[in-house]
Amino acid sequence: MTSIADQHQNRDVLLGLKELIDDRPRARLISSETRPIALQVKEFSSLEDWRKHCQGSKIPNTKFNQILALESLQNRLQAEQRKSDRSLHICVPFENLPPSKKEQYEKRLRMEPKEDPEWNKCHVRLYTSAEWAFETWARSAGLDCIDLNIMNLYDPQDYEVDGRKVDVKATISVGFAGRCELKCYWSPDGSSDTGEIICAVRSEVGRRDELTSRQYIQGIFHPDAYREMPVLLKYFTLDGNLRNACYFHSPHIFFKVKSALAPPIQRIDEDVIEYCVQNSKYLPAVFHLMAGDTAMLLREVLPPCHQDFALIAAEMMSRGLRHLLPHYLADYILDKILNKRSIDPDAIEKIIWSVFMPNMDQKKYLQILMKVCRCLPHVRCAHHPDESIGDMDIDITESRGKLILYARCGVDPSLKTTFLAYSWKTLEVLVYRDRGISVCDAPRCGCLTHLYRGKKLGKRTCTKYGEAS
Repeated sequence: MTSIADQHQNRDVLLGLKELIDDRPRARLISSETRPIALQVKEFSSLEDWRKHCQGSKIPNTKFNQILALESLQNRLQAEQRKSDRSLHICVPFENLPPSKKEQYEKRLRMEPKEDPEWNKCHVRLYTSAEWAFETWARSAGLDCIDLNIMNLYDPQDYEVDGRKVDVKATISVGFAGRCELKCYWSPDGSSDTGEIICAVRSEVGRRDELTSRQYIQGIFHPDAYREMPVLLKYFTLDGNLRNACYFHSPHIFFKVKSALAPPIQRIDEDVIEYCVQNSKYLPAVFHLMAGDTAMLLREVLPPCHQDFALIAAEMMSRGLRHLLPHYLADYILDKILNKRSIDPDAIEKIIWSVFMPNMDQKKYLQILMKVCRCLPHVRCAHHPDESIGDMDIDITESRGKLILYARCGVDPSLKTTFLAYSWKTLEVLVYRDRGISVCDAPRCGCLTHLYRGKKLGKRTCTKYGEAS
């Protein structure tokens, strides 16, 4: 029979064993304090499992703290971007315009042609409201802002903001069709390279007689922003007469509006940076902190088809010009299209966009280009169906300020097959093989057609499905 003393001794032994067993994860965490994060995580089923173990322990872990710091920074970056983007969406009731702007509206209206007075009112009201939206944003950002049109209605620049003169250009949309359009700014005389600072504003109403407009400041374009960037643009050049949304950068960046972000976080160890890059974790935060060999790290995570963009992105980051990324990326994807090379949209959106996140209009434009790139292997000559895109040359042109892409027939180069166009009726983007999009079957045409109120429409001059058909 076991004595009471022996029972107590056995109980103490069992309790000691239990504490030792329960303490094994804690002991493992203590011993892993100085080890690389990859070795620590390897002992668990996933990064999340490792995080849960670290979180449940009261033992400090430097690598865990750094992961939390990256997560916090990424959340703050995304919150700041959402806040900045919201500040660029401005609703403008016409009755709220100041007397100076209403006076400018009246003077401009008197100078309009008399053919369509209702359209004139809508048109002048929208671009005058676009100017006021920009002024509203500038003042809310704490910038000195002077309306130059008060002194001279014909001044080529509309505002002086913090000592820099700005020309406000608006694209105007009325009704549903305008909301489908990808806005571009076009100088028909080809003299767009004036060196002036341009502020692009998208101005919309649902009906002509609607007095409250929705204004979205797309951004600022100024050629000087590219002076320190040694990589040349091939297609979307600074001296062209067509400017899409990717040309325009956040006015917060251009005018150096102070961010609400907290001070820089603690130093992040190289092994933590490398682990995050290799596993595509917290990339926006990682690239925000990058100061070392970014090209090497980007090459590690980018697929082979985008290794050539790693150097371009690294160049921007080293020069503090990462806000130019949407413009260079659009040029890069167009180059891939024209040279019939493949892309990886997932890598572009999850990795390259982590270097600098495009705004919503830039995303739309880039996603259209990516869609075009993906459709290329399916393009067939409209006139000789056995001809694939490999047998044809690709050409680029502009129509009414819009980018048009088509393939030239390998048998007869005068014959074309369009694979990117825009509807003259609805202004929407037309991409080869999209739902409801087909190639025209009229002889020697090859335009893209779409359905509008049950009727097939092609390009405006199409003999079978055009405006006069």
